[in-house]
Amino acid sequence: MIIRIFALTVAFCAIFSPSVAQSVPPVPARIGGTLTLITTVQVIHDTDGATSARSAQVKSDEEYTFVVTRPDNTPYTPGAEDTDGLNAYDSYIIDIPIYHSHEQPEGAMPGDNAVVHAYRN
Repeated sequence: MIIRIFALTVAFCAIFSPSVAQSVPPVPARIGGTLTLITTVQVIHDTDGATSARSAQVKSDEEYTFVVTRPDNTPYTPGAEDTDGLNAYDSYIIDIPIYHSHEQPEGAMPGDNAVVHAYRN
């Protein structure tokens, strides 16, 4: 009897749960990379001002902003950008919203081209 009541309770909660009726936007596409200037100078994150053993580097302390747009410079909604500069691994990470008809109508369609813009200051 207790097992039957438990099973009915679980079934009732599963059928009438609000998460079943609500749509969930898709997980964004995550991209990332490093920043190299003029094909030879890698930009790195610098928190302590110490000189690194690697040669030909530019120290960066949150000077760069990275924005991903469509090829015609139309931004995604919500915005796909990294505004806090490079992380501790000398790279940027950006989440691009994926198209969903109700939640993210301005998101990227699978297979679309995109452009990564790097801005300094």
